[in-house]
Amino acid sequence: MTGSGTIGDPYVIWDVNDLQDMNLDLAAYYELGQDIDASATVGWNAGQGFIPVG
Repeated sequence: MTGSGTIGDPYVIWDVNDLQDMNLDLAAYYELGQDIDASATVGWNAGQGFIPVG
């Protein structure tokens, strides 16, 4: 993930791993760098898939 998480330099979300990592710093600022396809996460978290942010 690029950026520093500030309002002037938000983290840029490039893939589903970056999207999941948003849970590590919910107070930071983020922007989406491209469309995210989360279909590959179906097997994550013991078959529960992607864990929603927040």
